[in-house]
Amino acid sequence: MYDGKPFALRMGKGFVEGLHQVFSERAHVLSFPAFLSAAAETLAKAYQAVGQNEDAYRMALVATASGERGGAAVADELELRMPLVEIIDLQDEVSGDWPGTAGFETAINAAVADGDFRAIAGHARAAAAGRDVPRSFGTAYMLATLAAAAGDLGAARLRDRLNRRFGGDVHWRSASGEASDEAMAFWIDGGMGAAVVAAATFAGSWCPDGMAFAEFSFTLEKGRTVSVCENAGSSELTYFYGVLGKPPELEYRGPLHGTIEGISGYSHDLFGLGEYGFDGPQVDVDVSQEAVAAAAAAQDTDGFFLVRSVGCCGGEETAILFRREGWEYAVRVGYSRNVNPDVASELGDYSEWKLITLISPDGQDTTIR
Repeated sequence: MYDGKPFALRMGKGFVEGLHQVFSERAHVLSFPAFLSAAAETLAKAYQAVGQNEDAYRMALVATASGERGGAAVADELELRMPLVEIIDLQDEVSGDWPGTAGFETAINAAVADGDFRAIAGHARAAAAGRDVPRSFGTAYMLATLAAAAGDLGAARLRDRLNRRFGGDVHWRSASGEASDEAMAFWIDGGMGAAVVAAATFAGSWCPDGMAFAEFSFTLEKGRTVSVCENAGSSELTYFYGVLGKPPELEYRGPLHGTIEGISGYSHDLFGLGEYGFDGPQVDVDVSQEAVAAAAAAQDTDGFFLVRSVGCCGGEETAILFRREGWEYAVRVGYSRNVNPDVASELGDYSEWKLITLISPDGQDTTIR
């Protein structure tokens, strides 16, 4: 008998109930990513179709952490409609049950002990997006606050974006306050502050202690060190390249014109970004495509662009781009997973790179490792 509901909705409800039964019976295989990814994304979409938002969001978090982009789209849409208190409660619930949570916490504790605020900033971005771990705005805020205290500008922007997004909600004031207290405990009681100072003291860099910008200070194979440094009392950055202890072979200074975060793929350049754009469900930008296209056509950008990109199966790259005398420079730091993401995380099986790429005025590429 017709019950007044659209046919697709009635069929969707039955489909959801069937999948839920299968999911419940096979809950013990949650650690197997093939089942996890397929079932969770399907359940998320099916629950959403019949208006079961809490169940849909729960499955969307699982699917997103398993690498399914469809899950992220469902989560993003539901977050526009659900109360923040429900969102955070569900994030806490899924994170508590997630098989990789213990490993994620171990990695955070190791980074704190080492004073590695760049790694902490990376963990903050992973928690905010739900990459490899369930999305958690509270965890992301805590880690971003911690890394920002150590001088990571990208982490500070993430912290500020979360505040802008949720700052009007009374529940966020409570949740962010707790996260800030936890960050302070890591800094003081966990020894993060002392570790950051020690790490800066022994790291070879062109930058004054604590003034390296994001991940960009490392030594290349032939003994040259590249650093992008913040300048005290100024919003400008300075790029240095050369042998430490000698005059730099190249020094370039300018403001950060714009940031593009969450774009897919690696090795982006200004021409490609200006030509093809950078739209996407997870992309966060503060610069227009037209501005990037103009920079790509210029002899000199008179400053920098920051691009943080993600791979299809885990991993990410952070790059800072600029043009000088017709040459395009890109300082790149990143990693990608070589095998199944869960196995890679357990075994530490990654490809990592720290390098500079140059594009000549006639389009020839050169890589300095």
